[in-house]
Amino acid sequence: GHTFSYLAPLHNYQELVEFKTLERGIVCAGDHCLLGLDVGSTTTKAVLVRMSDDKILNSVYLRTNGNPVEASRACFTSLYDQLGQLADRIVIAGVGVTGSGRQIAGLYAMTGGVINEIIAHATGALFFDAAVDTIFEIGGQDAKYTYVHKGVPSDYAMNDACSAGTGSFLEEVARETMGVEM
Repeated sequence: GHTFSYLAPLHNYQELVEFKTLERGIVCAGDHCLLGLDVGSTTTKAVLVRMSDDKILNSVYLRTNGNPVEASRACFTSLYDQLGQLADRIVIAGVGVTGSGRQIAGLYAMTGGVINEIIAHATGALFFDAAVDTIFEIGGQDAKYTYVHKGVPSDYAMNDACSAGTGSFLEEVARETMGVEM
């Protein structure tokens, strides 16, 4: 006999997975918005959300390329370009920044809204489902577990000593061993 145990294929549990998204909206003059920026080690993401109905108005996803300030600038430029003629006719009421590059990006954005990833993940997950109690996040350079108790992130653990299981490691393995580009 063999000494390995095997789990059932993940596709057997596909019906248990539910993807949550925000509805997209159309920008209108006078919209009051929040701008969210996630400056990760591998990728930087930004989103513009209308405060009155939580609709995503614009978003951008790009590589950080080792330069969080330049990646932040590129996100801001892209969002501005997407807004077109309405760029000067909306109000950005606040900017929130998270991710591994949040401190420098927060300075660049001149915002006090610098939020650590544990709080950002918990807030986002709880927005969609108040019963969330466990969060796993695979980042570019680390992986995190967060335990949420009664809506409050109460404990967490982070793997940053070893690259196994991180996004950049998984991306590299997919490219090198399976020829799958991300």
